[in-house]
Amino acid sequence: MVRFLENAAPKRVLFVGNSYLYYGDSVHNHVRRIAEQLGPQGMGA
Repeated sequence: MVRFLENAAPKRVLFVGNSYLYYGDSVHNHVRRIAEQLGPQGMGA
């Protein structure tokens, strides 16, 4: 179990999966859009 991150501000995420994660506009694209909406402080635009 992970209790804390060694890097408090990670800049990369690794998605592990199959083609369902890639096709259909990709999970990483949805996560990117959410992150853009939240902004750098995670508070929203």
